[in-house]
Amino acid sequence: MSLSGLGLRPLTVSVAFTSGPKGGTGKSTLVANIASMIDEPVVVLDLGFDGNVTASRLHKVEYTDEAGGFIDYVVYGSELSIVESKEEPNVKFIPPGSFRSLKVPKIVFSIPLEAMANRLSNMVALLAKNGLSILLIDLPSNPSFLGPLYPLLLYYSDIINVVIEPGQVYVGVLSELYKWLIKVVDDEAMVNVIVNKYHEYFNGYPKEANRYVIRGKVYLVRLDPVAMALTLKGELAVKYKEAAIFRKSIDELTKDMVNQVSMYMGVIR
Repeated sequence: MSLSGLGLRPLTVSVAFTSGPKGGTGKSTLVANIASMIDEPVVVLDLGFDGNVTASRLHKVEYTDEAGGFIDYVVYGSELSIVESKEEPNVKFIPPGSFRSLKVPKIVFSIPLEAMANRLSNMVALLAKNGLSILLIDLPSNPSFLGPLYPLLLYYSDIINVVIEPGQVYVGVLSELYKWLIKVVDDEAMVNVIVNKYHEYFNGYPKEANRYVIRGKVYLVRLDPVAMALTLKGELAVKYKEAAIFRKSIDELTKDMVNQVSMYMGVIR
């Protein structure tokens, strides 16, 4: 999926993936596979430390607990670390940083919001300067891990993908998340809902999810046992023809996401 030929000015568009407080939705797996499907330079800000940085591991990127990264950059003003994927040459990762060892949570709360906002703006400007088109932000499933930085990252995101699983219990989760989300998103932001691990048994669910979309769409990522097994083995499922059901869903989702990015680059901004 490429933005080439659009004649757009250099810009990095931020695309956040969140599941609110619900873990296990497959959010990080989606981020990792979508990144591998985009032909443009992509940076993944991997903040999935509560889930063992799944997105990074699927790209064969490993960090130590002491490794510097995003949290060190925001809190201390350290140099921003960017690590190349070992699976896809166009994908790079910003590691979470030493916050993974839970040594600095109180410091995050003590940093003035304005200072963190300035560093976020500088980070996006730096990525754009280096020709990086798309920033995918894999947010942790526990918002308290990042304190005030969590809503700030959502505010700075142009596109927000809410990832949920099917089932009536998740309608309640989605409703509560939406009430909180609309308080922090930018007026121009687009919100999509991705129903992951979807099966026709839940055929009434997409209609419910449509209520929580803002200028976006509802996407259904089909339940694919082969893709789930490949993910457990630490592999990018979209690389395997055996995971055809999953790949077809991701292909459609990625094409639409690239189109949404192009809209922000060429129209809104």
